[in-house]
Amino acid sequence: MKKGITAVLAVAFVLAAAYVVKRPAVPVASVAPAVKAAPIGSDPYFLFIADIHLNAAVDRTPFGCDTGMDLWTGFLNEVTAVCRSKNPPRFVICTGDLPSHCCSTYNICTKKSSCTDQSSDAAHNKSDSIVLTGLRSMVAGTAIPLLYLPGNNDALAGCNTPTDYNAFTNNCGLTPFALSHDKAHPFPALNAPVISGDIGVGYYSASPIAGLRVIALNTVIYTKSFHPSDLQEKYGKQQMAFLESELKDALSKNEKVYLAMHVPPGKDAHGTGDSLMWADSGTRWLNTFLGIVERYDQTIAGVLFGHTHMDELRRLYDSTGTTITEVAISCPGITTGHCNNPGFKTVEYDPTSMELMDFTTHYTTDQNAAVWSDHVYDLNTEFRKDPRITLFDFLTSGGFTPLAIATDMQVIYKVKSGPGHANTIESAIDVRPTK
Repeated sequence: MKKGITAVLAVAFVLAAAYVVKRPAVPVASVAPAVKAAPIGSDPYFLFIADIHLNAAVDRTPFGCDTGMDLWTGFLNEVTAVCRSKNPPRFVICTGDLPSHCCSTYNICTKKSSCTDQSSDAAHNKSDSIVLTGLRSMVAGTAIPLLYLPGNNDALAGCNTPTDYNAFTNNCGLTPFALSHDKAHPFPALNAPVISGDIGVGYYSASPIAGLRVIALNTVIYTKSFHPSDLQEKYGKQQMAFLESELKDALSKNEKVYLAMHVPPGKDAHGTGDSLMWADSGTRWLNTFLGIVERYDQTIAGVLFGHTHMDELRRLYDSTGTTITEVAISCPGITTGHCNNPGFKTVEYDPTSMELMDFTTHYTTDQNAAVWSDHVYDLNTEFRKDPRITLFDFLTSGGFTPLAIATDMQVIYKVKSGPGHANTIESAIDVRPTK
């Protein structure tokens, strides 16, 4: 069983239920006129970004559509300011989906065909290239590590390669990194050496700071839509073996681990709330993954994901479905394509245990703004969490039911009460093995 709450923290948790923990006002530092920087907290933090979905052919972003150049520029200014603030992040994690979705003009917010399609190979690769170049510029001239992993829209177009849910290496044997080549500072890990992995398949490990290993997974492989379908078993088993080997090695070296991925395990809260995000025929990928997490729950200090575009919390269970082994947090998308406000996170962690302590979500209610406003919220305040307690201990203690978590999460889910439609999020919170 994962580490429990100490007696002192257990008392603190009970007391926390009786009052709302108020955090001090968020101080900001400016590195350019009117550009805000990161909150300065008591714990070190990392920057967490996901689901940019740039359509470079669009200058002004309609709400409900993918990211145009105005939203992309405003976002890039914000995160660049964070990286150049007086209190910069220790590292950056990007969980993929850089270019726009393909082949649809439908706006789910207006229920009209009001979005601009990015269907050509050239348009797809141009957007992919712009974002990769932007990510590189964000940390250029700093020593901040930036770790990227594949989303389901990121495959390089061309050579009759589908760009959605495709293998990371396209039919010509190329990855998107061909669009932003720098021999001295190669993707997927900038300012941090890759320890091990298979970059062509899309998974690897790296150590952004001493004592912490990030295992970046390509969970697109496990989805129902992955193609070529005949490679799913091969790549899927290969990656699971890699994951277990890396965790075993990290344990032997007394390192803590974050697992980072695009598509999360569990159910799809954005849809009906009943369908699994990963395929469950043939090899039961979810059960295999949860079994590995259970065996190494003392080594794993956090699980990070994107894909849903929303602000989510998930709890992973053991093979019996009765004990929580780990807690996973999402990063909201920059795209407004799911009727969400654009946002990104700064995530605070304990410098000794590497356990996640809090996150602050930075967001805008104006997707066309050149400079984002001061809209922020943090988990400790929204969920009335004692700041001395880890996120894991908080969400696994005190009789928290999925309904209780969903009640608070509903406020932040669409990124602090965005205008999107209601979702059945309760069923996606607890991730148990399938039968």
